[in-house]
Amino acid sequence: MNLAFGSVLSLVVLLQGSWGHSQEVISEGMVEKKKGSVVEEKRDQNKRSIHDLLGSLQKGDKDAVILLKDAFKQSLDKEEKQQIASALLRAGIRDEQYFDFLIQHVKKVIESDIPFPPRVLDEKGNAKYTPAFLAWCEEHKVEPETAVKYLVSTFPKDVMYLADSVDPRAFDILLKALDSNNYIVAIAAAKGLARLQDKRAVQPIIKRFKRFPPDGLELVVPILLYFNNPEAEAGAEELIHDTEKLRRLRKSIAEHGFGPFLGFE
Repeated sequence: MNLAFGSVLSLVVLLQGSWGHSQEVISEGMVEKKKGSVVEEKRDQNKRSIHDLLGSLQKGDKDAVILLKDAFKQSLDKEEKQQIASALLRAGIRDEQYFDFLIQHVKKVIESDIPFPPRVLDEKGNAKYTPAFLAWCEEHKVEPETAVKYLVSTFPKDVMYLADSVDPRAFDILLKALDSNNYIVAIAAAKGLARLQDKRAVQPIIKRFKRFPPDGLELVVPILLYFNNPEAEAGAEELIHDTEKLRRLRKSIAEHGFGPFLGFE
């Protein structure tokens, strides 16, 4: 990835939209016992993808719950298991195994000591690796591009899957992730805290956003506005001093919703 980290704008864009869904398939022979009886297969003759089942889960398909539980057990793909665990938790299936699977990866994100940002702009506007980042890569025998991928893709995804679970148990660890020096991770954590609508997160989010580059505030302040309470509104005004700019931002949210800014309504 040829990204320069002189502006938080590029980082925020990475978080917009869907992370995408795996197209791995589930074999047709999967069944699960429910109340002492075998649940009859109701799938089409064609195999159903994880993407299909996640969509069915959102529509309240109970058969999809059973199949996704089976898929979680059988899958060896980390991200596929994260997708399933997050969706099941969001659907109200508060099984510890799904929460623990998401948590273990977020803990690794928080504990990571990879220097951020990995690149900065020099006097000529060219992106160059920082000495600290290159030293870390050399010490850990990791290729710089591999480490960059973790910083801008893997780590934020790990936090977003937990954030998307909308599980109140995630509050404390999302608060820790919010304090990450990695802007993208911090934004993912802030979005997760906003989805929980726990007012205790408002002041920590304001405090964290004060450390953001000014040119990125207009894109992250909607996270505060999502709380829709006086404390968060005051925080937004404190961060964006230009009243006209804030008015336009609120107008855009009123017309288009929070989706374009947060990826969820």
